[in-house]
Formats: sequence, C-alpha cells, structure tokens
Amino acid sequence: IAAGTTDITYTVSGVSSFKTLTVNPNVTPSVSISASATTICAGTNVTFTATPTNGGTPTYQWKLNGSNVGTNSTTYQNAALANGDVVTCVMTSTASCASPASVTSNAITMSVSSAPSITTNPLSQTVVVGSNVTFIVVATGGGLTYQWRKGGVNINGATSSSYTITGVALADAGSFDVVVTGTCPPAATSTAATLTVNTISITTQPASQAVCSGSNVTFTVVANGSNLTYQWQVSTGGGAFTNISGATTASLTLNAVTVSLSGNQYRCVVGGILNSNAATLTVNPLPIVTLILPFDTLYQNSPIQILSGGTPAGGVFTGTGISGGIFIPGAFQLGNYTVNYRFIDANGCAASANDIFTIIPKADNINLFPNPSQDGKVTIVVSPDLLGSKVKVYAANGKKVAEWIAGNRYTTWQFKWPSGFYSIVFRKGNTEIIKRLIIMR
Repeated sequence: IAAGTTDITYTVSGVSSFKTLTVNPNVTPSVSISASATTICAGTNVTFTATPTNGGTPTYQWKLNGSNVGTNSTTYQNAALANGDVVTCVMTSTASCASPASVTSNAITMSVSSAPSITTNPLSQTVVVGSNVTFIVVATGGGLTYQWRKGGVNINGATSSSYTITGVALADAGSFDVVVTGTCPPAATSTAATLTVNTISITTQPASQAVCSGSNVTFTVVANGSNLTYQWQVSTGGGAFTNISGATTASLTLNAVTVSLSGNQYRCVVGGILNSNAATLTVNPLPIVTLILPFDTLYQNSPIQILSGGTPAGGVFTGTGISGGIFIPGAFQLGNYTVNYRFIDANGCAASANDIFTIIPKADNINLFPNPSQDGKVTIVVSPDLLGSKVKVYAANGKKVAEWIAGNRYTTWQFKWPSGFYSIVFRKGNTEIIKRLIIMR
C-alpha cells in the first residue's frame, strides 16, 4: 500500500462497511551538532547544540571521545575540554516509520590551547671577558612569543627561546629573565639567571711538544686574574677531555713518557671556566742500536784498530783510550775494556749499546786472529824484523795451498779454503816460525 490515505470497503456476514486507512511514509532521522567555539583556551565553557531531523520527540546521548557524557538534552556544556577531544551525539527518534531509529551526529574536534608554562628556566652562568654565552628557556603552550629582559628591561630584538651574547664584556653582567606570551593568557615569566663576568685571561698557552721515549715533559700555562685555579685535563685518542688527578698547578709534568702517550692532548682549565688551547704530545721511539765488535781479544802488539760493528751506521764509538773510532792496543794495560756505540736518529732520539774486548800479552813475532776463524777471514800481524818473510801455507795432508811474501805488518786475508787445520810457515834467513790456523765454516 502506498503512503497516503486510502478508502477501504470490507464485508462481514453480508454487511458492508467503509473505513479510511492511513499509510505513513518511511522516514530517515538525522542529527547534526554545532559548538559555540571549536578553538578555545583551556577552561573555556563550550556549548554544543543538537539539531534533529525526523526525530519526533527524540532522546539524546552525548559522547566525549566515545564515552557517554551529558544529559538527555539538545545541548551539552563542558568547561574542561582538552586539545583533540572529540564530541558527538547519538539521537534516538520516536517518529513513525523512522529507520534507523538511532543515528550519530557529525563529530566536532576541539583545538584547545593552554596558557604558557615554563618547563626549563634559564641557568645562571659564569664566563670570562670575550667569550660567548647563551641563555635558554623551554616553555609549553600555543602561539608562544618571547621577550628577554635584563634587570626587568626589555632587550631589543631578543625575541626567541634563546638569547646569546657574543664577546661578553664586563658591562654585560647582570640578571636576565624572559617573558613568554601565548595565545591564551596569562603570560609566564622565568626565574632570573645571573650572568657573572670574570676577568681571567690566558697570556701564554701550553705548547705542543715532540720528545723521545723515556723523556720528561712539562706543559705550562700563564694566566692573569685573581684567585686563579688550575686543572689539567687529557684527551686520549681524540676523546673527551677528563681531569688528571692532582694536576692543579700552572705546570703539568709527565715523567718518563712512553710511545703509548703519543697523540694525547693536554689542556688546562683556569679559574674553573676558561679552557686553554690543547697541546699535543708526540713521543718518538728510541732507535734500536746493536754493537758486535769484530774481535773479542787483541794482543798488546796488535796494530791500530778501526772500530766497526755498530748498527745503524753513523753512530759514535767511545770508551777508555778510544778517539775518533780508533785506538792503539799497545796503549792499553792487560784486561777487559768496554766500547760504547751511540746512535742519534732523525728525531734526535738516541740509544746506545756496549761490547767488551780483552787485551792480552804480546805473543810471538807472528799473531793470527781470530783463530779459529768462522769464515776464513784472518788478520796476520808480523813483527818488523820478519817483514819480507816468505810465507807458505800447508793443509793438514801436507799439500801446499798458498804462498806469498810478508810485505806488511798488518794484513787481513779472506781465505777460501775449506774447514780444517792449516800450517802457516814464515821463513826469513835462518828464522822459521810456524803458526797453526783453524778454519771452521
């Protein structure tokens, strides 16, 4: 049956009757809500109003963030809304043929601003003349603006959350605060921060140094001011500077430094606030020096000796009776003597090594050394009266292996004979001297 009024005739037991049937149309209910304000300051009372359609005599359920609030009324009021709160209304219609019976309104999201609130106040600071200082404030609230003040008087242009003074002067000392204003009143004022300006200055900075391992090193700072204090710090491997225990004077001395300290940086905090420049310590290793003399023993009648056997090359030989790297064995008494070899590298680092030789009594007119010989290299010393001797060498089997004329008192030979026993015969006129030589390879 279509909506509207329709005449209907019906018959009961042969008796007809006429009635009117009213057919109501289906209706769709709806509800919309509005607010007296959607952007507010915290604590503002807001009124929400519902406007129904096809509601008959409806009932209302207001909701705040999905939870039931309010009363069965076309209006809802709240003075404690927070930013982001969402308000809706559910209307239940009593109209005939309403479908669905309950409907939900549009949602209203609130924008709620709070008055400024300072969470971090600026801190008092002590600085030195010429340094920079920054005061910082942290605040919450909407639409914040800032005005820094000195002694209660606005500072022109100081309108951000931080205030920096570059190149502090004595006249900059004083009390600083900041007034924070927002969209919603009242404004907030920070606690006052005191700026203390100290006249400490460093006139001589500690200097970087390069030294040899085992040396002592001293870093020094010179400062001007009153009631000066000192605290030396070290940075290892480029890390943060940390205090050195007990290093509280104008000088820092490091004894017997090692290569492991190379690259460390040292600075001094003067007056508890002023950092000196960082000085770098370079520690160079000592050279590795060895000395192996080509002889262990020498006869008193051996010729002049030229010293060798020191490494690296270029060092200096010293010791009793030694001058310019040479000495005369005949000038020594019998006994043991120490030779020192000292070498200085390109970094100016020095190290030395020692070896010992022994002076033994004069021997025959013919001396051989070393004997035995490890590599066939043999020095032969001939007395003056045997110069010109005819020299012949025989192997252990009697075979002659060499001969020559002894023309020099001091001759070094490099024999290439195999290991074994050899007889060296010196003959001059009626004099014949036989020396035994052992070669070991």
